[in-house]
Amino acid sequence: MRALTHTGLLTLILCQPALSQTAAQTAGQTIDTSAGPMTVQPVVQGLDGPWAFDTLPDGTILITEIGGSLLSVRGGGATRVSGLPGDIAVGGQGGLLDILVPSDFSDDRTLFLTYAKAQGRGAGTAVYRATLSDDGTALEGGEVIFEMAPGDTTGRHFGSRLVEGPGDTLFVTIGERGDRPAAQDLSRHNGSVIRINRDGSVPSDNPFVGQDGAQP
Repeated sequence: MRALTHTGLLTLILCQPALSQTAAQTAGQTIDTSAGPMTVQPVVQGLDGPWAFDTLPDGTILITEIGGSLLSVRGGGATRVSGLPGDIAVGGQGGLLDILVPSDFSDDRTLFLTYAKAQGRGAGTAVYRATLSDDGTALEGGEVIFEMAPGDTTGRHFGSRLVEGPGDTLFVTIGERGDRPAAQDLSRHNGSVIRINRDGSVPSDNPFVGQDGAQP
């Protein structure tokens, strides 16, 4: 997960049971680490399958739970955010995955998420774009801007990470879905790092645009 530090002292711990116990035992203590001394302060506990987090400009932390929940955490309390896609395929390693707060979030409050999207009898990694409401309680105007093709019936190795690229592009990692040879097949998205525009379209300078038999 993305590391989050404040003045080199506060570390965010997404507290699953083992981590929660460790955090409780060391709360307020200064610990010597290879990065220097750090003070452990639990930010939120009692989460159910936390998968990823990112931070809004005002310090609010958005946390995805693989079971299909998006939480807004501020001041030690967690609030569920509504408006997630209704076709999240929860099962195995699938569910709600990464979240990205882009650098220009303050301009239009756009967020990006990845999730395992139900596709017939299987599922595939998808990218969802939405606007966070002014009060931070709901995603509005959400739409799927990308989904892997073809999907797969296995329930593992969906990926996924979202990274903001230059020129209004996004990089998205997709797992090989348990089929390692598929990662060498350009006709499939399995096991790939893909690059898309923020509206889901294909950048014209992507390396396989126009190549027969390849995803662009």
